[in-house]
Amino acid sequence: MASHSLNFPVEKADLLRQELDGDGFSFRPLQYGYWQAVGKGVSVSLYHSGRLVLQGEDGAIHEVLESVKVFLTEASSQIGCDECGKGDVFGPLVMVAVGVSAENVVKLQMMGISESKKATPNQLGEWYQRIRSLCEVEELIWEPEAYNDLYERYRNLNTILTLGYEELIRRFDGKWDEVVVDAYTQDEKTREMLSKVSPGKFILETHAERYPAVGAASLVARKLFLEWFERQDKDLPKGCGQAAKDLFLQMRASDAKGLRRYAKMHFFSEG
Repeated sequence: MASHSLNFPVEKADLLRQELDGDGFSFRPLQYGYWQAVGKGVSVSLYHSGRLVLQGEDGAIHEVLESVKVFLTEASSQIGCDECGKGDVFGPLVMVAVGVSAENVVKLQMMGISESKKATPNQLGEWYQRIRSLCEVEELIWEPEAYNDLYERYRNLNTILTLGYEELIRRFDGKWDEVVVDAYTQDEKTREMLSKVSPGKFILETHAERYPAVGAASLVARKLFLEWFERQDKDLPKGCGQAAKDLFLQMRASDAKGLRRYAKMHFFSEG
C-alpha cells in the first residue's frame, strides 16, 4: 500500500469534502481529525493539524491528488526557517532557511513531505535533492566546538538561535510575502529583532511545519544533521537519553577537551 501526505489548508476542508462526496467517497469520523473519506482503492484522512494523508493504490492516490491540487493554488512566496540538533547532546546545531517562490509552493506541497523525524533515509535523500532544485536554501552548521564557544559567550540557547536566524534571513534578497520561523520563544524582543531583518511579513509560530517552506527547512536540517554523524569516527547516540548521558559522562571523565569536538558541553553540567 502506498502512502502520500501533505499540508492542506483546513479552511477548505468542507470544499474538499464536497469534491470527494461528488466522486462517490463515503465518510466516517476520524480521531484527531475532521473526517476520513474512503473511495475505490484509496482512503483520505484530514487531521486537525492540516495534515492530509492518502493511503491506497498509486493510481487512485494520483487521481485524488489532482483534485487536491485545485485547493492549493492560492500561494505566497515564503521563507521558512527551522533547526535540528538543539536537543541532542552530541552533534551540531543545524539551522536552515528555505525560500520558495509562489509558483513553486504548490510543487513543494505536492511532494508529500512528511515530518523529518519520521522520514526514511531514502525519503530524506530524495526530498532533499528535490528541495534543492526547487528552492533557495541557506544553512548554518555550528559543529560542537563552535557551538560550545557560542554558548560560553552567550549562555543562552535562544540567543544563539536568534543570531542564527537573523543571519540566515539577511541572506535573502528581494521581497518575499512571508518569512516564517518555527517558534522557539514567545519573547517580544526576539520577534521585533527578527521582524526588522525580515524581507516580508514575519511570522513566529509553533507547529509551523504546516507552511511548506518550514517543512522543507526542517527536512534539510535533519538531513544535514544526520550526515554529520555519518562522518564521525565514533558511534554517537542521538537525542538526550540515558545512552547519550552515559557516553557523555564517560568521555568527560577520560578526555573532556576531546569531548568538545563531539558534544554540547552544557548538557549534564551537574552530572
